[in-house]
Amino acid sequence: MDDPKDSPLRKAEESAKRVLERLGSAIDKKVLGRGGSEFGADYAGNLASRIEKAIESSLKAGDRGGLSIAPNHFKVRLTYEEASKLTPVQIGSLSRDLKAAAHEFIHNRRYQTEGPVEVEVVSDLFASSTIINADFEQVAAPGARSGGAAQAGQPQTTASADRSGGSGHDTQSLTLAAKDGRQYRIDLTRAGAPAYIGRAAGNAIRLDDSSVSRVHCSIGLRGDGQIVISDLDSANGTFVNGRVVNTGEAQKLESGDAIKVGDVELKVGRLES
Repeated sequence: MDDPKDSPLRKAEESAKRVLERLGSAIDKKVLGRGGSEFGADYAGNLASRIEKAIESSLKAGDRGGLSIAPNHFKVRLTYEEASKLTPVQIGSLSRDLKAAAHEFIHNRRYQTEGPVEVEVVSDLFASSTIINADFEQVAAPGARSGGAAQAGQPQTTASADRSGGSGHDTQSLTLAAKDGRQYRIDLTRAGAPAYIGRAAGNAIRLDDSSVSRVHCSIGLRGDGQIVISDLDSANGTFVNGRVVNTGEAQKLESGDAIKVGDVELKVGRLES
């Protein structure tokens, strides 16, 4: 009698497991660096593992008892605080690599799909913990739908319209004034991607000061209309009216507030809808 350990199914399972572990490790190093991040060294690998479980729990039978059909569209909903610790480049890389991990797992298990595999990593302002949604999405005919899923690797944020509350304005702007007279303007979209402040080029506001981290903090407009600031694990901290903004915390901003980014002092000016 053949050893069950040598069965094709068992071999496929072991192969898929090794692939997932390898991809998880590779994703962590690529997206978060060799040392991982404050999320832990296995952060991205754990997300890949959760997508695997979502696939297995959502399988449906194929036509006439054929191969199982797996979900092909996955949305990874990060909390706002969690997403604000990742740069847009990191979120895009995470989306692409989780897509590769999901595709590899589905292929190794010989499952079918009703459309191309896609993974979106988004910020959900109302999520209290990371949520992974798995759906079956068929390929639409050209021109049959507008909008739809974002291109792979494009970070998005999401919030249900019926929970938005607030003033009803979808966009808001604020100005930040530096002590040397420079004025900065930030345009924000309700439940949209935050604006980043830091020393590196590519930030919405670049502060060329050695006390400022490359990506220091972020400012975003929540679904309820509140403008909030979050520290991104900066070296020298972010402060509002003298109070430290802890990493992962979202501190509300109002006109007249004093912000300190490292040693750089900024004052919140006009808030415009």
